[in-house]
Parts: sequence; C-alpha cells; structure tokens
Amino acid sequence: MGLTPMAFVKTVVDNFNTIYQGSNGSLVLCVYDVPLSMVAAVTLEYEKEKHYWLVRTAEPVKASQIRNHPEKILWTKEPALK
Repeated sequence: MGLTPMAFVKTVVDNFNTIYQGSNGSLVLCVYDVPLSMVAAVTLEYEKEKHYWLVRTAEPVKASQIRNHPEKILWTKEPALK
C-alpha cells in the first residue's frame, strides 16, 4: 500500500537532502536514496500575500529528470547527488 499525498509530502519535508531552485522562484525539495533510480520530489511556491509556501507538485520522478534539469542546487546534504 502506498502513501497518501499528505504522507508523501510529509516524508519529503522530513527527509529531503537536496534543494533546487525551481522556475518562477519555486523550490524543489528532493529525497535521494539508494537505489538512485527514483527521487521523491516536492515543488513549493511562495505565496507572498499569504506568507506561506504552497505545495504545487509532489511526485516520485526519475533521478535523471532531476539531474538533467538546469535548476541550480541551493543546498545538498550527503548522500544526495551533485
């Protein structure tokens, strides 16, 4: 049985080890783990008027999709990919 969407987001927020700069000021939190074929990713966008981060996407993606994006790594903690 898989995780609920809320449990997936909580798992990523609790365990992320890389933050990428996303598009339009968004942040992408990623959990890299072994095996490195898949990555758990959550994209956050800041709501200026409401002063909070909104979850835009939350999904497992192929690690190659994340590594091949031009987004800038803002923060990483081993064993994250660089």
